Amino acid sequence: MVKYKQISQLLEKRIRYGDYVSEDLPTEMNLASEIGVSRTTARKAIMHLIDRGVLMRGENGRVLCSQKQETQTSRVAFLTPAWPSSEMHIWRYALEKAAAKLGVQLRPIDYVHSDDPAIFQAAENFDGVFLLPGPEAFPKPVIDRLKRYPHLVIVGQDYSWADLLSIHCFPANHIRQLLDVFAAKNLQTVDCVVAQPIGPTMETRIGQWWEFKRDTDIGGDMITAKFKPYTMTMHNAYDLVSDYLKQTPCPIQPIAQTDLPHGLFCCSINAAVGASRAVADAGLTVGKDVLISAINGEEVNRYLQPSITCLEARDASQYLEQSLSWMKLKETSWQGSILMEPEQPSLFIGESTGL
Repeated sequence: MVKYKQISQLLEKRIRYGDYVSEDLPTEMNLASEIGVSRTTARKAIMHLIDRGVLMRGENGRVLCSQKQETQTSRVAFLTPAWPSSEMHIWRYALEKAAAKLGVQLRPIDYVHSDDPAIFQAAENFDGVFLLPGPEAFPKPVIDRLKRYPHLVIVGQDYSWADLLSIHCFPANHIRQLLDVFAAKNLQTVDCVVAQPIGPTMETRIGQWWEFKRDTDIGGDMITAKFKPYTMTMHNAYDLVSDYLKQTPCPIQPIAQTDLPHGLFCCSINAAVGASRAVADAGLTVGKDVLISAINGEEVNRYLQPSITCLEARDASQYLEQSLSWMKLKETSWQGSILMEPEQPSLFIGESTGL
């Protein structure tokens, strides 16, 4: 294949993936320098795409995506914190499936902090934005700016209190059913393990634990510390629980000495994994001496050894498709509740609470 056609294919692929939605197409000179070809070859590649209707010349002579190209495809961004998480991968997979079904182009974009310009550039330039918040709450000035964009959906957390459309898979009342697993086994102590920064989501989960203790007269400690957003929750939980078990006297004893097991309510699956390892390393048995549960199994809880009792996310595809259809139609007003969440929890009972 001749060189200019290879370059035109590369450009067309970038356009298809939304690489130039929030930035200008490269000039002939910049394209030639980037690819390592002559300016003449770069010009031929651009002219080839103009002839095919993929690109067009603007009034100022700059090369633009053609109006036909712009109107044919709805482009939606998926904004996520710039550190890896299984939650991010789960949402991205679900969004890619929904977007492919509806013929929408999905562009993943990272942001580093809550006031990152990347968030607002995406909201300005894409037909819609799905935003996965980090563990810490967006400050009020950022929320006020986000509210200016009509086609923005928060996923994974409930920001409906700020009048932002939200898809939330773990309503507060579902968490109580997870805690009631401990009550059904007549536990006297259930500690709460929080191994990540405490934002709105963690505050809700901790609040449910406090209410559970109040309603049942079950005791328990808060096992936590102050963490930065980019630290590893699993490692944090291991260190927290290990240190907790080193106290004198040890707050958790083998069931042979106490008659009843001890409970650990973990606010995330990664916290449960770290806690489980710390318990085992202390010579205790998960599911016998210590019962462990977690919120959001993130599709791994069933495959761990032992399997972890968890609230599992229900399929959110109907909410994603509804949101994408609304973005695709470019309608400004949302019809329906601004909080989309399942009515019934999905509770998996694993080996960690003694099957």
